[in-house]
Order: sequence, then structure tokens, then C-alpha cells
Amino acid sequence: MTSNHYSFESKVLFRNKYIQTILGSIVSGNTNLPERKLHKVLIDHKAKLVLLELPSINPDAAVILLAHGMGGCSDASYMRRIARKLWIRGFTVFMMNQLGSGLGMGLSDRLWNGGSSDDLDMTVNYIAKIYPNTAIDVVGFSLSGNILLKYLGEKNNKITKIRSAIAVNPPIDLKRASYFLSKTNWGRVFNNYYMRQINLQVEAMAECFP
Repeated sequence: MTSNHYSFESKVLFRNKYIQTILGSIVSGNTNLPERKLHKVLIDHKAKLVLLELPSINPDAAVILLAHGMGGCSDASYMRRIARKLWIRGFTVFMMNQLGSGLGMGLSDRLWNGGSSDDLDMTVNYIAKIYPNTAIDVVGFSLSGNILLKYLGEKNNKITKIRSAIAVNPPIDLKRASYFLSKTNWGRVFNNYYMRQINLQVEAMAECFP
């Protein structure tokens, strides 16, 4: 039986997992993208989220949906970097901005959270209407990975539109993750960043929905 386990050996100077995380956002590599098509997904009468599409030149190409982590958006360096790699390889790529994030700031009266699986469901259905004959692969990063797993569990065997799903580093144990962010030195570094991003989202929301 063939094993699907791959070992990872980090560079000597980058063996600290926290340094890897920080450098991953600073040293972004090539993130240049062609013009993306903007979609607004209506969640309800007070909430829209924004999708950006990189359509493939191949009409039969698979469709991949990328969903960012907490404090991020479709323009996060890792989102752009991965979207570029996938698009160059011929895939159609959708880059999701969760409610109140990125280009969707100010378009919703609330912000997304780790339980926002209904938003993901509506996004998948929206894409399926555009590409009715194409299966969708979904990739959720960090907190969006939690949402993806929750969505798959809720739908169980009723999902017909999704071909495969990948949850990248989902903080499944939220209590432990919360403790790390609030009680450890490295955690506070990340928490301060998250709070700055969330404050910007709250300000935009309050301005548009006083």
C-alpha cells in the first residue's frame, strides 16, 4: 500500500514554527495575479460577501475555492501565492472573502466566525450555479478550515457539488487556541495582529450599519 505521508524538513534558520508563520506573510514570493472577476454573494438582506474569480482558459477545468484564515482576506500573500500557482496550472480559482473581510468590509452588518458554515454553503451553491457541470474542490485555511470541517459534518453525505476538501491547519481545539493567543508571549504577537484587523472590520461595519 502506498503511503500518502510526506515528511517536512525545515531550513536550519527557520525551525521555529512561529518564525515560519511570520516569514510566510512577509516573504511572499510571486503573488502577481491577472485581473480577477468580482462576485457579490447575497447572504441575506444585510450581508454580502465578495468572491474573486480567476477563470481558466480551459472550459473543462476543475474549480477550486480558497477561503482565508482569521484576520485575512483574498489579498493575503498566501492566498495570492497559492491562487497563482493553481491558476497557472489550469484551474479556475475562486478567492473567498468571509463576511466583513477584504473587499467585503462594510457590506455586512456582522462579521464571520468559526461557525459560519451557512455562508460557505451559500458560496458553494453560488459557484455551482456558474459552473453546474464542474465539481468543486474547497480549501479552508486556519479558521476557515474549521468552518469547512463543520460544513462537511453538517451536510454528511448530502454534498454532491464538492469533489474534495482540504482543511489547512484548522484550530480544532478552540479553547486551547484561545489560551495560546491570550496567555503566551508568541500568542500575544499574533493576537495583537488579529485584533488590529478585526478592529478595522468593525469600524467599516459600524460606519455602514450604524
